[in-house]
Order: sequence, then structure tokens, then C-alpha cells
Amino acid sequence: MSHVAIRERCCRRSGTGGSRGRPRVCTSRDRPPSTSRCLTPARLASGTICTTVLKVDGRRSRSAQTRAALLEAAVEIICTDGVAAVTQRAVAQRAGTSLASTTYHFRTADDLLVAAFELTASRTITDMRRLGDEVTAGRLTLHEAVTAVVSRAPYGPDLPADGVIQLTLSAIHNPRLRPAVDTFIEELAGLFVPLTDSREDARTLARSLSGLILHEMARGTDHPTETVKADIRALFRAFGVTGAGVGSVHHEEELR
Repeated sequence: MSHVAIRERCCRRSGTGGSRGRPRVCTSRDRPPSTSRCLTPARLASGTICTTVLKVDGRRSRSAQTRAALLEAAVEIICTDGVAAVTQRAVAQRAGTSLASTTYHFRTADDLLVAAFELTASRTITDMRRLGDEVTAGRLTLHEAVTAVVSRAPYGPDLPADGVIQLTLSAIHNPRLRPAVDTFIEELAGLFVPLTDSREDARTLARSLSGLILHEMARGTDHPTETVKADIRALFRAFGVTGAGVGSVHHEEELR
């Protein structure tokens, strides 16, 4: 039983009513040795019975914030310095926390790397769905939306656009990353399910576009080149994609 649950049990036992209406005071056997006192006469009198529960919740909130900061730091390092630069010490320094805190949340550097890539993949999917909504609303053409994905593989305005490439290359030697790669391809393919002959064609087109991301990044430009725009149009023609002004990113049911 967790410490919080033990305290809640103690508080319930302190209630009045029934044949045993007196408050029940916890003894040393009722509380784990690593926690502070639970229900004492002084605390009964002062009305501070459940303050320890609040302290535990506060520690959990700070722990979640630390974990989030570590993941953000790892993502930044991946996108600026590459996967090889992601060490627990480097992430701790970037996040402004201790190495011990990093190893508490992520036992190994690989655990940290996998969690960081899962976060970047999730952000990419969210942004692709937003772009799909823009296409559906007529504010973007499909070509413009795909160009945005290929040219910046978006994770947010403050990060470079090589997260998807880093993820894909790392998955070659790390099987734990392959589900995130598959999810990215499925979501990108969702743009094309209604516009191609089959769902497999949509996936093949998505994988081809993923390759374009690699070559676009290798050019070192910070904006879409005319070459990549022409490449996207050529792929659309090769796969018979028509009606490029419509479509939606989120077609999960059709892809299943």
C-alpha cells in the first residue's frame, strides 16, 4: 500500500460514529518508517491531519516537472547536436538539474533517448494533424502541407527540423524506436489515403517523402528548396495523387 493510501486509511479511521466513536490515533506500526508522523493528538487538535498527503502530491508534481525538463533538454540536444551527444550528464546540465535526478527518472541513456524520441514523434503527429485541418479548411493545398512536413518536420518553432531523420536513423540499430517510426509513417500516409489507389500506395508515398526529408536536411537550407518542391510534385504524379487541395492527415481508421 502506498504512503498516501496509508494516510487516507488513517484519516478514515479517525472519523466518529458507530459504537467506537473516538478518533483512532496511529501508532508507529501504522506508518512507514520513511514518512513523517500520521495522526497524532496534536495534529487532531490543530486540524492538520492531511498535510503530509499534500506534501507527497507536491513532491510528485515537482518530479513530473523535472522529468519533463529532462525530456525537453534531450530533444534539444538531439536536434542541435545529434543522438551521439545525448548522455545523462549532458541532459542534466542542459536541464539545469543533477545527474542523480536524471538517473532517477531514466535508468540508462537509452531509456532517456527512447522517451525523447517518443515525445518528438508525438509532437510531429500533432502538427501534421493541424496541417491536415488547414488543408481540409482550404487554407493550405496538400502540396503546401507536405512541403511543410518535408522541409521542417515540425516539432515547434524553436527546434531544427531533423528530429524525424534522427529517429529513423537511430531505429536502424535500436528496435525500441521502430514503433515511433512506424507511427510517423502511418500518420503521414493519412494525407494520401483518399487520394491514392490503395492504403499501401499511401504508405509507400509516405516513406518516399520521409527519404526526401533526409536529402533536404543534407542540403543545409533553412527553407524549402525548389528541388524538394519539384520532387514532391514528381512523387504526386508517380502515385497518381489528384485533388491535391483536399485531404486530411488523420485517417487512422482507414489505415488500420
